[in-house]
Amino acid sequence: MTQRWTMFLSIWPLAATLAGCDGTGPGLLGGASALGDAVEDALPVDQARVCRIPDDADQIADQIIRLINMERFELGSVQSDPALTQVAGDYACQMIQDDFFAHEHPVTGADVSARLSNAGYVFTVTGENLAAGYWSPTEITDGWISSSAHRQVLLDTDFSRAGIAVRYGGAHGVYCVLILADRPE
Repeated sequence: MTQRWTMFLSIWPLAATLAGCDGTGPGLLGGASALGDAVEDALPVDQARVCRIPDDADQIADQIIRLINMERFELGSVQSDPALTQVAGDYACQMIQDDFFAHEHPVTGADVSARLSNAGYVFTVTGENLAAGYWSPTEITDGWISSSAHRQVLLDTDFSRAGIAVRYGGAHGVYCVLILADRPE
């Protein structure tokens, strides 16, 4: 059975390394809970650390941002930012490939601010929510909304941009990284 984990971080400028992803896989929108067991339980260890991008990754991200914006209805919406999405996807793959689940890399100590800085992304404020083991956009978003700390990050009015990435592989089967930020005027 896949364990479900969520973590959050809401920080103002801090620092991580980026990792690349390759490969594709079936998407979350098609109801992939049975696939989750297959990813986690049936793959050899070396293949479990292969990061796979869902075929419908863009649609998944769009749906998660729509759900977040429904929660932020009176606070102002966040807009999808391709550069944040790239950094989020790279970090999801890094967690899968290096077999960890945390806001800071266990070896380098790098965090979301470092990852953004290393990617050349200029920001004034940033925050991050992570999820693992959730197999639908609704499950991912509901997990964050039901946690006061994650909800606080989602509803922070300092954020205007969002990058969201879902990747398959690793110990939890599916990893999701949400990076929220704002850029200087």
